[in-house]
Amino acid sequence: MPLMRDLELTPEAELLIAGCTPAAQAAPSFLDRPRPGIDWDAVCRLATAHRVAPILYRRLSADCAERVPADALERLKREFHRNLLRARYLAGELAKLMDALESSGIEALTYKGPTLALMAYGDAAMRQFVDLDVLVRDTDVAMAAKVLAAQGYSRATDYNPRDTTVLKECEDAFFGKDGIGVVDLHWRIMPRNFPFAPEPAALLAGARRIAIGHSAVMTLSHAHMMLVLCAHSTKHGWVSLSDLCDIAGMVRANRAADWSEALEKAGPIGARRMVLVGFHLAHELLGAEFADGIVRIARDDRKVTELAGRVARRLLAPRAEVEPLSQPWLVPLLSIERTGQRVRYCVDRALAPTDKESKFVALPRALLPLHYLTRPMRLGLKLKDHLAARLRAPRARPHAKAR
Repeated sequence: MPLMRDLELTPEAELLIAGCTPAAQAAPSFLDRPRPGIDWDAVCRLATAHRVAPILYRRLSADCAERVPADALERLKREFHRNLLRARYLAGELAKLMDALESSGIEALTYKGPTLALMAYGDAAMRQFVDLDVLVRDTDVAMAAKVLAAQGYSRATDYNPRDTTVLKECEDAFFGKDGIGVVDLHWRIMPRNFPFAPEPAALLAGARRIAIGHSAVMTLSHAHMMLVLCAHSTKHGWVSLSDLCDIAGMVRANRAADWSEALEKAGPIGARRMVLVGFHLAHELLGAEFADGIVRIARDDRKVTELAGRVARRLLAPRAEVEPLSQPWLVPLLSIERTGQRVRYCVDRALAPTDKESKFVALPRALLPLHYLTRPMRLGLKLKDHLAARLRAPRARPHAKAR
């Protein structure tokens, strides 16, 4: 694969890629022959950081368990079983909550979490997730919150929707009383500063049912799920290999799906490059088999291939102790195709609240201007701390190319 040949991978990163690629689609790799000198502790840490420990364990234990040190395989096995128990519990919670919402007359769908795991892998335990995502119409948010409260979930932020404006403008978090279940209740898929997802009405209109246990819950169509995956991963800068595993898994598990439909739906909302980058990365790194036309479109688009190369190098390189302050901005910014939207993204990103603020702070409408007045000062302090950390950090050593 051309992109793989251009990357300078550590042996551990190359093994991780091989372990996340099904045997039928993998090129000859570390898993086909003994490899001395592998740092298996680093492999386990990488698998955990990229949220692919269940996938790696399943592949290693099935295909080459005799070539993996027993302590490393046991470590991955423990993580696999921890995730299995958590995934089964959350899948049961999701089925219960979706049944309660439907019984209350609320049109709701769920995406990511166990539904994506089932659509991509056929098994909820093969994907690591910590929360459940539910989408409702904005007019149904108050009623949906009451249904969640009746099921034992409490809102993360204490506010009255009629009297305050919440800084986080597309979702709200609810926590279960057991401390395990977390539900993100969405009325939009993306915040307004990154509006590259279909409107809720379109997603609800195209929804389909999927079985979870003894229930059948509403989720996204295949094309909408793929579009949302690529847009969501772009918003966060493609920081986890699990994002690409999800895309590749969707392709393998749904061979009859027409993925050009995702490209068609992405065009009008400005997300076409985001989808092409996701397709290109999944094809080049993990062997996802898209139609020849889609592969050719991605390879012939210079901006797509350059951006995919940037993502792959950062994704698989050793993590820097202190990243450049601009790094979280670059991939989303370069993925936006229209100049006006890029300008708005930069302005909104500069003024938007941090995750901590958006999750735990709710200001009365009269006080909201204080956030925007103090934001430049807080950015200045953040820049000062960042520069100080850069000066203290040791200079990164180049990593060796896998032989």
